[in-house]
Amino acid sequence: MNIGFVPTRRLALLALAATCFVALDISAASADTTVARPYQVTWPSGWEVSFLPSATTNSGKNLGGERVRVLLKAEGVAPVAAIELTYFPRSDQGRASLTEEFDLIRGGLQTGYERQKFKVNLTPTTAFALGGISALKTELSVASESVKLMQWMGIALSPQFFYSLSFTASDENFARYRPQFEKVMQTIVFK
Repeated sequence: MNIGFVPTRRLALLALAATCFVALDISAASADTTVARPYQVTWPSGWEVSFLPSATTNSGKNLGGERVRVLLKAEGVAPVAAIELTYFPRSDQGRASLTEEFDLIRGGLQTGYERQKFKVNLTPTTAFALGGISALKTELSVASESVKLMQWMGIALSPQFFYSLSFTASDENFARYRPQFEKVMQTIVFK
């Protein structure tokens, strides 16, 4: 039995929404920097940071944690690139497998895009270190007749937390803003 199935399935849907720049109500976003968070990071200058409610299960149970959406907007209006960090406490007593959780999210993203009639190409899954802990990553190339997106996605499991990080932009903006994203990755420390 996969303990992390429901949360990661929901995360995949949340990541898909962020990827497509779906308009979400962020009026409840908190700019409270005094909240203790299980990570450290330096966000890029000029990007808008929003603290959003955590993911919920299909039954509506709050998982704890939060989502941090960091947007670069063209002329302050339309998003041209997005970084999203999501974390929530683990309740699986360490039973979840990083590979299984990653495969669920990766498959959920692919299926979500394909249901919206996008063509999806994925790079092979690669192991690396994110925030000082073991992680897995992939890149997705997503295209329809009118939209071409690129998304980098990685997840990590510490003994206490599930972490998901993504970077999404159009093809041309992905290459343009990837160096800023890579600088962000270098500053992340998971606790």
